[in-house]
Parts: sequence; structure tokens; C-alpha cells
Amino acid sequence: MNDLRPQSPRWTRSRYGLAAFWFCSLLVAWFVLRLVFFFAFTSAGLPAGQIILAFLHGFHRDVFMAIVFTLPLLFWMMIVPETRFAARWNRIILLGTLFISCYVQIFLLFVAFFFFEEFKSRFNTVAVDYLIYPQEVFVNIWQSYNM
Repeated sequence: MNDLRPQSPRWTRSRYGLAAFWFCSLLVAWFVLRLVFFFAFTSAGLPAGQIILAFLHGFHRDVFMAIVFTLPLLFWMMIVPETRFAARWNRIILLGTLFISCYVQIFLLFVAFFFFEEFKSRFNTVAVDYLIYPQEVFVNIWQSYNM
């Protein structure tokens, strides 16, 4: 008998389609953040060549980080056999992990924006040290300057 139900695209039925979607969604989110930085914080008069090079350099870094964030998902898909992939326990683990990862990524996008707004700089090791070790930083400042 002829099935008249609409078929979903082939990539959505593939388990690796999820990894491709995750990879592309990270790239899009970071590109949007880069656009927000450009329109909110750039000064007028920059040459178009410099702007394009900055976006290409950022895209290069974003691709690398998207690969890094997609590798655990691909590893999970590699170790779970096809017969167990649709099991309830796997869906709970996979969707729970993806939910937490999405939440963390969205949180970091907003943190990156507000961090840039405050310090006019992206996250770097010195800035992250200020966030991770505030006690040591404040003690160092207190000892270095007469307060």
C-alpha cells in the first residue's frame, strides 16, 4: 500500500544528523554573538577588509571549538550500538546531556556579551583567573596598593 505520510528529511532520521545539527547550531550562535559584538562595540571607519578578515579568523576559531564540543557527542554515538540507540535510557541520557549543554552554551553567550561590555575584551586566561580565584586577586590588590 502507498504511504501518503510526509517523510522527514533523511538527515533528521540519521543519528549523526543530530551531531551535524549541534555543530551547525554552535556555529550560528557564535556567529550571531560576533555580529552583536560588531554592531554594538565597533568604532566607525574600519576598512571592510579588516572586518572580513576578523570575521574569517573568528569563524576559523569557532569551527575548531564546535568540533571540540561535538566530539563527545560523536564518541557517544560511536560507542552506543544502533540497536540500543533508540532505547529509552539512551534518549534520557542523550536529551538530558544536550539540554544541559544547550543551557550552558546559552548562558556562556550571555556571559561573554556582558563580560565584553564591562571589560572590552573577550574571555582570556587573566580574566578567567579573576572569576575563578577572586579571593587571591583581591588579596593581591589589597597588598599591592595602600587601601
